[in-house]
Amino acid sequence: MIIVERGYYYYLQHTIMKDGKIQTREKYLGKEIPENLEEIKKEFMEKIREEVKDDPSSKGLFKRTKL
Repeated sequence: MIIVERGYYYYLQHTIMKDGKIQTREKYLGKEIPENLEEIKKEFMEKIREEVKDDPSSKGLFKRTKL
């Protein structure tokens, strides 16, 4: 998971494998990086885990992911 800066805006970005294809998920952070970034990361990762939990191509992916 990385923080990406585009122009004046920040995004949280994470790459996943879904349906056998590599895809990117992003969450808008705003013009400044929020102070509660760790909480936002945790919620974002939970949402991604829910999305790919039944996809066999993503098995084992989250064992290596550090929050």
